[in-house]
Amino acid sequence: MSENRQGFFEGASPKLLFTFGLMVGVTAISIFAFMVTLGIAVDGTGGSSDTSNSDSDVAGVTDTTNTNPAPDDNSAKPINVDVTKVKGDAPLRGDQDAEITVVEFSDFQCPYCQRVHPTLVSLIQQNGKDVNWALQHLPLSFHPNAQPAAEASECANEQGKFWEFADAMFANQDRLGNDLYNEQAGTLGMNVDQFKKCVSDKKYASRVTDDLALSRTVGASGTPYFVIINNKTKEAQTVNGAQSSDVFQQAINALKS
Repeated sequence: MSENRQGFFEGASPKLLFTFGLMVGVTAISIFAFMVTLGIAVDGTGGSSDTSNSDSDVAGVTDTTNTNPAPDDNSAKPINVDVTKVKGDAPLRGDQDAEITVVEFSDFQCPYCQRVHPTLVSLIQQNGKDVNWALQHLPLSFHPNAQPAAEASECANEQGKFWEFADAMFANQDRLGNDLYNEQAGTLGMNVDQFKKCVSDKKYASRVTDDLALSRTVGASGTPYFVIINNKTKEAQTVNGAQSSDVFQQAINALKS
């Protein structure tokens, strides 16, 4: 068989050999181009990637389903809610009798909640006695540490250390877990045995679930989400996402009586 093949090439005209070589070259280039394109698609460069468990990076909001981006308009929106129910018995940061309360629906594992946390700390300090801050839980299903961290924070609240514990959770977000919770219980001067039992018994699991249900009634579709309320007039506005201090301040000023 090899001899027959050899005879064919020896007897072929130069024109035929040139045409055959050109066809082989074009075919080789086409195959190479196809393989390069396939490689790009496989490694995700220039192609689509699975975002079913990734955090949306639009206007600083983590969506509960990871498909709904934050609105382009970051201004506060009026909302008609039962302000007493929205605040509930959440621990307040700031003056207990403040005219304005910023109610945050938050997730301790949410990167945008971590990002906005110092903004809110500064906002409360700057507004003095006029504004306080309440935190309600909205643990997202794709954040495995969110629910346990929320429950642990309520165990800290049982001993009067909610906000100190919350600060520590956001400051150490990459370490969320029982080791961190127990460490902070000791650091903050809690009764550690009482705290551990509270956590292991899941004492406040239903409390966190109630907060999650509450979040749906006020239109929260992701974290962080805020309902800013005037405790006197009962008027309220919402802010969606990790917005700038100016956005929050404008909403506060609009609600002041």
